Amino acid sequence: MGKEIRAQLRREALAARDALDPVRRAEWSAQILTQVCAAQVYHQARQILLYYSIRSEVETHRLLRTAISDGKEVYLPRITDRTAGKMVFLRVEDDIDLVPGDMGIPAPKPEAPLYRGSDGDGQDSCIALVPGLLFDEAGYRLGYGGGYYDRFLSAHAEVVPFGLAFAEQISAQPLEQWMEPTDVRMKSVFRAGGVNRK
Repeated sequence: MGKEIRAQLRREALAARDALDPVRRAEWSAQILTQVCAAQVYHQARQILLYYSIRSEVETHRLLRTAISDGKEVYLPRITDRTAGKMVFLRVEDDIDLVPGDMGIPAPKPEAPLYRGSDGDGQDSCIALVPGLLFDEAGYRLGYGGGYYDRFLSAHAEVVPFGLAFAEQISAQPLEQWMEPTDVRMKSVFRAGGVNRK
C-alpha cells in the first residue's frame, strides 16, 4: 500500500510541477537562487553538490555558474550503476565541461575529479542542493523513486542536504508516514512560488 501511495504522490506532484507556467518557474527559480546565495550555509560551504536541472525542475544552471564564480568547488552527479541505483559526484569548473549522461541528462565527464568527502573543518563545509517532487515542512522528501540521493547521502554523513522546490511542491500534509527507513531528510528547503499543496 505504501509503495502505491508513494507512486500516486509522485505522479500528482510531477503533473502539478509540469503544469506551472514556465515564466513563473523561471521567476521563482531566480528567487531561489537569490535565497541560496544569501544564505549563511552557502557562504560557509567550500564544496557544493548540485544537480543540473532538466524539464520543470527548479533551474540550477545560473546557480552552477554563480557558485563556480564565487570560488566554490562544485560537483554534479553522474549515475554509475542504474541497476544498483548508485551515483557519484564529479567536479565541474564550467558548464561546457558537461557531456550527455544517463538518460541524456548533462553530467560531468567520467574522468573529472571525484568527490571523496569534505575536507573542511566546518559542519556545513559541504552542502547538497537536492531536487525532488514533493517535500514537507519537516524536510522529508519524495524523489523520483530511484533512491540515488538517499544512498549517496547515507554514505556521506558530512554532506548537509537542502531541497530546492517551488511552493507548490511543499506538502501541507506530513510525508513521514510514507517514508522508508533509508530516506534522508533535508535540513531545510529553499522555496519560492505560490501556495503550498493541500
